[in-house]
Amino acid sequence: MVNEKKIVLLLDIAERALVVDMHEADRKAKYLSLVDAYKAWKAKRKIGRVERNSPDWMRMQSDSEDEYLDFCVARDLEYNARRRLSTAIRRYHAA
Repeated sequence: MVNEKKIVLLLDIAERALVVDMHEADRKAKYLSLVDAYKAWKAKRKIGRVERNSPDWMRMQSDSEDEYLDFCVARDLEYNARRRLSTAIRRYHAA
C-alpha cells in the first residue's frame, strides 16, 4: 500500500511532469520561430541554402540572434525541468 509520503512524492512528480511538458512546448515553439527567422532571412536575400560557417551563415546568425537566444533559454529551461523531474522520480524510488 502507498503511504502518505509516497502520495506526496507522486504529486510532486506529476507537477514536475506538467512543467516539463510546458517547457518542451515552449522550446519547440521557439525552435520554429528560429527556423522561420532563418527562412525569412534567406527568402529576403533569395538564397536557397546557406553553408555552415560561411560569411552568409555568420550574417544570418547575427541577424537572428534574438530568436536564437530565446531558443537557447527555452532549451535550458526544459533541460533543468527534466533534471528536476528525474530527481523527483529518484526521490520517490528511494522512499
